[in-house]
Amino acid sequence: MTVHLRHWLACLAVSAATGGAARAQDCAPLPWGRFLSPGPQEFQVVNLHRVRDGAAIYEVHFGALAGDYAKLYLFAEYDAAGCLLRALSVGSYTATAGLDAQAGDGDDGRLYHIDLYEPGSHSTLGMQRGKPKLDAVRALALDVFKNPARGATAPGEDRSE
Repeated sequence: MTVHLRHWLACLAVSAATGGAARAQDCAPLPWGRFLSPGPQEFQVVNLHRVRDGAAIYEVHFGALAGDYAKLYLFAEYDAAGCLLRALSVGSYTATAGLDAQAGDGDDGRLYHIDLYEPGSHSTLGMQRGKPKLDAVRALALDVFKNPARGATAPGEDRSE
């Protein structure tokens, strides 16, 4: 069963500060559905982080990697009205793993990427062999969402010169 992005992520917004006042059809669509949809994976919302102006970031953890767009973690930012604004995803897609000529290295033999999805853009913030540390990914996501003008640096990456 294919679950449309706006439907499953709108369910996450039910407990937002708005009390579920916003409806998914009132929100601008995010064109990245196949990358953000849970697909065949089980998922659980494990945390809610409050940020500026009533916005909230839902922290989602996924079960065993499965499907073409397998994910470990997703951080979804909603505005005060309950609309999805953007998302930061950590995953290991089938295509990425297939291109990885050195599969077998790292702690689980996969290449992971950290991507930021916004209404008008998709940015890969970093790639690494083996599962990224949750604490580092969480810190990155919260930094990106709390300080959008600052730019993002993936875990293990240093942009200082």
